[in-house]
Amino acid sequence: MDLQQSKANMPDGYEHYLFASPTQHFVTEKERLRSLPAHDPEDEPLPDLPWYQAKQHKTVDKEIGSIYKAIIDILKPASNADTSAIKLSSTCQKHRRNWPRPEIKIAVVGAMGHGKSTLINALLCTSRQDDIAVTRSVGVACTRTVVQYRFAQKRGEDDKEFEARVHFLNEKELEQMISDPLPMCRGFYSNQDVTDDPDRGLEKTRAEADKKRYGLIRKQPITAELLGTDDFVATTVAAAKDRIRETIDALSEQMRGKDYTYFVDSDDSIGNLWERLHSFLSDADGDWMWDLVRDVEVLFENPLLETGLTLIDCPGTGLQYP
Repeated sequence: MDLQQSKANMPDGYEHYLFASPTQHFVTEKERLRSLPAHDPEDEPLPDLPWYQAKQHKTVDKEIGSIYKAIIDILKPASNADTSAIKLSSTCQKHRRNWPRPEIKIAVVGAMGHGKSTLINALLCTSRQDDIAVTRSVGVACTRTVVQYRFAQKRGEDDKEFEARVHFLNEKELEQMISDPLPMCRGFYSNQDVTDDPDRGLEKTRAEADKKRYGLIRKQPITAELLGTDDFVATTVAAAKDRIRETIDALSEQMRGKDYTYFVDSDDSIGNLWERLHSFLSDADGDWMWDLVRDVEVLFENPLLETGLTLIDCPGTGLQYP
């Protein structure tokens, strides 16, 4: 059977799986999914799955927790001599601490540009025309920062639909990020024979990436002499903290987090929000902050996330920056 006969005998659309390149199939399938109508719970109820029924169980959990608290409050006046009351109070406190079910976190991990964000969109999007997660073409990194998608209920009509919290690295984490690759980077640039060796390509790539990172943080060219200074880590950490403080100082008071550790932004359009946060997620011309960010939280109402699930979009494996 020739190629044309094979295609003719297949159901519509299935030829993409066998006769199109992976990139072609990715683009074609994405456009096909976008053309589908948005999910309407009135026309198509949510699946009858235990996860979607967990919300009512969560209400029961809160009721049980309040019962434990009531018993503890009643037993507070009991004297230390009343061993039965003390034991009952201790048992209630223990169960109350352990009763709320832990938040369920699922990390999506894989090679860069191979569909992690697209999978998250398939799970979370209520509109095919408005992706939640940033996506690009096959083999291209969308984000270099961990992004967590969590549930948050709007408190009022004036609340924006999407809220993002950008959490920066603390001083200890900055010091580790700067100091860990420094010995290898120093060793590479202190040996001219090594830097010109074509067989040391991977080592050169890593050293160049670290050198670029240090230069962006310090806003100055990095030389082998500067790398070798005794206070290089301390001065680079100070420069990183200054960049974080400058960034937060430029924001309104409503956006600033506590102790210069994070900031909050919100919008009714996830696209507008991502556009403003681009430098905290990936490379940006003239502005770059993603390497100083621990993670970005995106909070919004979603039935899949409502019962405690957090979806985590991890940076793709194979990125130049370790």
